[in-house]
Amino acid sequence: MDLTPLGAHVVLLRRRGNWFNKYNSHFSVDKTFSVDFPERTPPLEKAHKLREKLLAERIKTKYAVSAIRSSSFKCVNATVASSTENISEWIKEHHERLLKLPVPLDTLKYDYEILDADEEETRLEITFVRKSDVDEVVQLFNDVGLGLLALGVGARDFVSGYLVCYPDALKQKSDKILFHLGRDFICAASYVGPKRQAIRYYQVRSKEALLDQMSKYANSVSNEHNIYVTGDFIEPVQSTSYNVLQPFKVATSFSLATGLAIKGFLPELSPTNYLPTDILYRTEINLLKRLTLRLGVVLGGSLIILLIVSSLAIQVFTSKLDKLDEQAILMGDQYKDVSILEDQVHQLESSLHSPSREIQRSSYSQIIHQLSSVTPDSVWLYKLYIAQGAPTHRDVSLYGYAVSNDAITMYLKKLQTIASDVQLIRSGSPLQVESALPHRHDNGGSYRTFEIEAFMLDE
Repeated sequence: MDLTPLGAHVVLLRRRGNWFNKYNSHFSVDKTFSVDFPERTPPLEKAHKLREKLLAERIKTKYAVSAIRSSSFKCVNATVASSTENISEWIKEHHERLLKLPVPLDTLKYDYEILDADEEETRLEITFVRKSDVDEVVQLFNDVGLGLLALGVGARDFVSGYLVCYPDALKQKSDKILFHLGRDFICAASYVGPKRQAIRYYQVRSKEALLDQMSKYANSVSNEHNIYVTGDFIEPVQSTSYNVLQPFKVATSFSLATGLAIKGFLPELSPTNYLPTDILYRTEINLLKRLTLRLGVVLGGSLIILLIVSSLAIQVFTSKLDKLDEQAILMGDQYKDVSILEDQVHQLESSLHSPSREIQRSSYSQIIHQLSSVTPDSVWLYKLYIAQGAPTHRDVSLYGYAVSNDAITMYLKKLQTIASDVQLIRSGSPLQVESALPHRHDNGGSYRTFEIEAFMLDE
């Protein structure tokens, strides 16, 4: 919502795409409309007019992004050493020098944007605004019934519409200038290749002053086709060869509102936010609650659908079983033969779960546990063969690979602590049947493979 003393331009922006990758998004403008305020309209009456218009347009969203358009803000540029640990503290210490005014810091709200940085210096764009202006806008939106996701200052955010709708333009190396024209000001944003330079604001009182200021600023660009204009008051330059910036093909008077809406979805394009910290925290909590509620509704609905589907599946399965039982009864003696076979299957299952089987499985588990306890990190096994011997011992064959021959030697020594008659049958380069071994990523050559036999006793 582009809010001015004499009205508001509203853009309802919709985002479609992958919610897990917000940069892979598609935006579309659902609605645009304006609300006019007579001069000196009280804030409560402005809120009432806005609320009535939102209801009439059937706007359901509960969140908005706006900007302070008063002339009481100041945008300055500064350079700090790249070694500065806390830029915000640096601004606090130097705010009077930056503003060139003895203004108490507790009456101001500020934020900054890094334009460029190297090993020695960091270039900043710092914007100061009065806290009273911030509080006035926040209260207005509270009265309207909308929660603010972000609050900008000036017309800086119109650039976001250019970045989203003309992404290929920044890939060109030529310089560009973007103008947002108001009835009494010019906001100019210049680009040197893909890098944005400092935002400039100029006060103008007439059409001639506007054209004169634009021509002075545009002299730095050799080609007029690299100049874009948009805003509330582009009539004086419509006869020129400048490009008209219309994000999503909306009217130029809605370009700033469009950029502010994009800021709500992609705040990285315009990282400054002048909302008080407590309001930002409450907004984030409310968003999380709404997302959690929606997720609960979706999961609950999915669970109900799954229960219904499973219930239907059980009914169909039960119906088929009943039909099979009826057919089995009609089959007579053949059904008895099936029963005899079922008894035999149960007997085989019982024999598999006999104590002797349990003892054998326990013995295997013990051997594997002992082997894993002595196997170092540089040795891997890909095959283990346990031969059945006497009740108290097992012959074990180990096939594996290691990072070096020394690792194999160390492994043989460790095996001798849990087994007897440990013998290295073979070691060396991988055989042809061992071609499926993984490749090494440490540039250490190929693995060394081995075959070891050992005689292990059951505890």
